[in-house]
Amino acid sequence: MFLVVNPLISNQAKKTSLRKVKTDTVDAYRLCELYYKEEFEDHQRRGIELLNLRHMTRKFESLTQMYVQIKLQFQAVLDQVFPDYIGIFGDLYSKVSLLLLKQS
Repeated sequence: MFLVVNPLISNQAKKTSLRKVKTDTVDAYRLCELYYKEEFEDHQRRGIELLNLRHMTRKFESLTQMYVQIKLQFQAVLDQVFPDYIGIFGDLYSKVSLLLLKQS
């Protein structure tokens, strides 16, 4: 069994003492104190399914952000080329609107 301790939490535990001491013995003692004072969960290795799900979620978020940026850039360029175009169509990305732009 092993625990993974957030470095920020262990750093806070170090700051509780009055004197600044930099030795491995004192650091180990502070970590032991932290272990007995706090409730930590055991470190669990993540399964391949969870890692794949996390990867797919990050990819989805990245693609969504790219999609939004492309739509905003498209709207900005369209506003420069055809200033009143956005007011004509209710849905700028409808098939009719995109077909009309393709033929222009």
